[in-house]
Amino acid sequence: MKKSILISLIMFLSILGSTTMAQKTFIERVSLEAGAGYNLSISDFEEQSQNDFGGFRSFYLGANYHLTDLMGLRFSYANNAFEDKDDSSMGLTLHKFMAEATINIIQFIEIQPLDLEVVGHAGFGASLGKSSLSSDIDKMGNFQIGLMPKYQITDNFSIHLDATYVVNIRQNFNYNGLPAFQDNRHVTGEYFVFNAGVGVSF
Repeated sequence: MKKSILISLIMFLSILGSTTMAQKTFIERVSLEAGAGYNLSISDFEEQSQNDFGGFRSFYLGANYHLTDLMGLRFSYANNAFEDKDDSSMGLTLHKFMAEATINIIQFIEIQPLDLEVVGHAGFGASLGKSSLSSDIDKMGNFQIGLMPKYQITDNFSIHLDATYVVNIRQNFNYNGLPAFQDNRHVTGEYFVFNAGVGVSF
């Protein structure tokens, strides 16, 4: 049922986009972005303080497909490394793959193009977690929601900031690389990412 609703929504957005942006080619609807910044765990697992695992160890690559001037689809890969500030041998690296819907909030409110955009984005994906203390790969689902102020410097080049809240579903390792619980139960992990980046359109 959920899959059919998702497919119907995508088809609706695609039809809407094709009617309102019929004059644009596929490549003109695509933009690429890259960014790097700070990540911070906000999950208090056993024997771990969230303050020990913040750092400038985040980067990502993304691609956007603009269905309309208001809405779009966003696909991204991100690498977020968490490392114990007191012991660099302990940590967790997450490789995150996301598919999201986007909305241009300024466009939605003002109904006219501006050099400054505020893009809201939310969606689902999956992560692969690699503990520095284990050879096991932790496979987990993700949900994230974020806000991205973007300034258009030229028609084809922009800079942006991005604040994103991420939830890991069925996480097995702490951010220090140790099992989340001694009985290996799944937990829900949470973290924030704050990135600065650039975007290019064609």
